[in-house]
Order: sequence, then C-alpha cells, then structure tokens
Amino acid sequence: MRLQTKIFLFLLPLIVVPISFVGWIAYDRLQSISQEKLRNQMVSSMDSAECQLRNKILSTEDNIVLYVQAEQIANFVLTEDEDQRYSIMLTPLLRLFSSYQSVFKEYIEIRILTRDGYEDARLCTEKIKNTSEYENESEVFKEISKSQKPRYTTFFINPDTSKFNMLVSHKIQIRDNTLSPITDKPSLKGYLMITCSLDFLQDQVDKVTFGKNGALFYTDGKGRVLYH
Repeated sequence: MRLQTKIFLFLLPLIVVPISFVGWIAYDRLQSISQEKLRNQMVSSMDSAECQLRNKILSTEDNIVLYVQAEQIANFVLTEDEDQRYSIMLTPLLRLFSSYQSVFKEYIEIRILTRDGYEDARLCTEKIKNTSEYENESEVFKEISKSQKPRYTTFFINPDTSKFNMLVSHKIQIRDNTLSPITDKPSLKGYLMITCSLDFLQDQVDKVTFGKNGALFYTDGKGRVLYH
C-alpha cells in the first residue's frame, strides 16, 4: 500500500468523525429550535383563545347586569294577564332583544324563563329548533336556580343545536310597587338568559396549523372533542 493511501486512511476518520459530530449537533439544535417554535405557537394560540373567551365572558356578564334592568323586562314579567303579556308586552321586549343581538352577533338566543323553568319569551338569531319550552328538568337550570348569586355563567352542550355554547343568566328580581309596600324586598320573577356562540374557537381551529401535519382541537373537561 502506497504511503499516500496510508496517510489518507489514517486522516479520514480524523476528518469525518468531527464533521459528523458537528452535523449531529447542528441537526439536534435545529430540532430543538423547531420544537421550541412549535411550542411557542401552541402557547400563543391557547393564550389568544383564552383572552378572547375571557373578554366574551366579562362583556356578556356586564351586559346582562344592564339588560335585566330594562323597563320592557319589568313590564313583561309583572303583567300577570297572559293575553296582555303576550299581545302587548311581548313585542317591545323582543324588539329590545333584537337590538342587543344586532350589536352582539354571538348572542344567538335571548330568553326569559319563569321561576319554575318555563320559557316565557325567546328570540333567536338563527333558525334554531326549540326542543323544549320547559327547562325545569335540565341540569343547567337546576344549577342556576340553586345558585345564591344573582348572575350565573356556565358552558354547556346546547340541546337545540348540539353545539358547545356559553350561557349567562341573571335573576329578575323586581318589586311591584302597585301591589307591594315599598319596604318589601324585590321578589324573584324569573331569569334572563343569554346563549352565546363560541364559533370563534372553530374559526381558530380552521386557521391554525402546527408544522406539516399538526392541528388544533378543543375538548371539554371530560375529554369530549368540541372543535376540531
């Protein structure tokens, strides 16, 4: 074997091994950077969704506190005669609900329920089939009626649409000055309820991708996939 060949064979490992080691380090570093970038993208998406959801909760809770004080609601719930309530008081009430929905498109349903869970007034922005006018047996209404707080917020699978929605309710507590002494405390007449669409989560799922094949999806606490 010629001397040149021997020298080449001797030097080859000394050259290849360091180059391979540097290449492996570079590849590992690139993988780490890629994973970190992906992780940051996921965290950013979650933070964005959380921020939007928190804002919707706060704005809807603030709005319902104002809405429940409306004169049209008081007139409706204090009118005991059904003919007058539905023929005279219902129209201005639904007009009021419509004005709320024209500003907040996500308010897909606004309702008034009586103390025992009967759906006394309802306005939807979509053609949503009403599966039941009586909510007294629903778990959501049971939780609302048991709550000691005037306002209640929850998330649920809407039986009318099978979609995941947010529900914000507020007790309608009014004193009828024509019948009750001014010293009497306001009594519970029913509940004002706003059903809020969360379709912005689906919009985010449709837009966000992670890497080549990664996708975003949301589940509830029981692991049921809500948006994918």
